[in-house]
Amino acid sequence: MKPDQVFVGDIKRCTSFEFHDDMAVKLERNGQIIDLATFGHIEVEEETIKENAVLIRMKSGQYVDVENLNGTLDYLKACYQGSKKYTSRGGLLLETEPHTRGDVYVDEESLQPYYRETMTDSVSFMHLKKQWPKRPSQQ
Repeated sequence: MKPDQVFVGDIKRCTSFEFHDDMAVKLERNGQIIDLATFGHIEVEEETIKENAVLIRMKSGQYVDVENLNGTLDYLKACYQGSKKYTSRGGLLLETEPHTRGDVYVDEESLQPYYRETMTDSVSFMHLKKQWPKRPSQQ
């Protein structure tokens, strides 16, 4: 993988997810609703479950926590099978925002590059796993 795919950031869990209707528009014909649109905002409360996790950004825009990967096979599953069974609660892939209460996700505002200097070489998964939790700039 490329070094610019590796980040350090916080992982959070959504504890409350509420949609508030600010405005609703409905279209009726002969007493039947034929179209309904609602506009509003979503109120989210979260708790931090892991700070400074080493994360790999996948092509899909999702992230994988290096500590949760048991081996190269898990990494390959995350790379090539970005299906729903690998996301959300307890899956390998983490979204960047919650969709329901209980979702585990990456806080995008906390993300920082893992490698401070620009590197052109590839980074192997096993190399990352061995040097975790030390960053190259801390050695």
